[in-house]
Amino acid sequence: MKSMKIRVLLESQSLLPLLAWWAESRFTGSVTLWSDRFDIQLRIRRGRLLELESSGPRSLVAHELIRRGWMTPEQFQHYRASWTEAGSALPQWLVARNLLSEDQLATVLREKMRDLVFTLRLSPEFPCEWWSDRAPEDEESAAWTGLPLEDILAFIPESESQWARFLDIFPAMARTVLAKREDKNLPSQWGKDLFTVQVYRAIDGRRSLADIARLLYELEYDVLRAACVLYENEWVSVVEESIPEPGVQRNLLPLNLFIEECLQKLQAGEYDEAANLMDFIEHSYSELADKLEHLRQLVSMKISAHYRTIFPPEAVPVLTIPEQELTNYRLDPMIGFLATRINGIYEIRILQNLVPVHEGRFYQMLKKLCDLGIVSILPARSTIRSSSGPKRGSGSSGS
Repeated sequence: MKSMKIRVLLESQSLLPLLAWWAESRFTGSVTLWSDRFDIQLRIRRGRLLELESSGPRSLVAHELIRRGWMTPEQFQHYRASWTEAGSALPQWLVARNLLSEDQLATVLREKMRDLVFTLRLSPEFPCEWWSDRAPEDEESAAWTGLPLEDILAFIPESESQWARFLDIFPAMARTVLAKREDKNLPSQWGKDLFTVQVYRAIDGRRSLADIARLLYELEYDVLRAACVLYENEWVSVVEESIPEPGVQRNLLPLNLFIEECLQKLQAGEYDEAANLMDFIEHSYSELADKLEHLRQLVSMKISAHYRTIFPPEAVPVLTIPEQELTNYRLDPMIGFLATRINGIYEIRILQNLVPVHEGRFYQMLKKLCDLGIVSILPARSTIRSSSGPKRGSGSSGS
């Protein structure tokens, strides 16, 4: 498939739907976000986040490792030359040498991606570009298989209450100016939280929180979080703050580019990715549903024709786990509905009539259940009968 770059402003769409699409389509490639201070790069392989880095003077991953006490600034400086010389990314380099566990790295990437999502809500003018690629299977990347994007998507809602609390304290990031209550150093126990100390030192009664983020080359959300800690502990006070003006109308995503990529995926036989991209397009352009109907029909027809050869209409799906264990899986409601209708008796053609979705979507849902190991497919009954021996009454004519 021809590689295609797509570039959009995240004013048109938040990062979450993009992450959901990349997760569902098992995207492999690179993503770059631009700001006026630094670029942020994500490297993804088959729907798993391998790397999250910044072109700024501070490493996003290293910053979080130091904040958590899992690496010292001295160790960071010591390691920097080694992983740079090896031409590898910091996360893979650390895991490959047992200097960091996979669980620790997953925790850091999960939290930094959450911070990035919230930062983009504060500063949605970030341009975003992504393109498909082939992720090399090198020695370092083999040591770290990546964090599933589904884990990130499941983690972010748990932080929404904290996000709401921060915005309740400081509703206007670019217009909030803080001043120190007393011009003195923070208590000694705060010395371990180097970032909060840096934010405190940058507060001068003139800079806004957004100015401090630019000064420190940090994510806005990280600065907001540190400022709230300082404010709640009464070390700073608000000098100036105004409510943000109503947001402007967001621009639409470049629909023609998405449609072109969707058609390319169909031509390349990448039916699942084409279907997921179609869902993404329809979500972003809900007001253009009538105009997109032809493309939807084309995608559904291609998917249906492909999966009828894998899932014959007379075949019988069966659950491989007890039905009560379905709650252990994070299933889309409609996929869960399909799973509860599978009883080892109904053929696929019967199940299609029971589930209110179009044929292409039905096959996608069935494949998802099979990929998760929840469902297996028994051959068509006629095939079983024909392979089990001669039919009743077909004995030798000479008997």
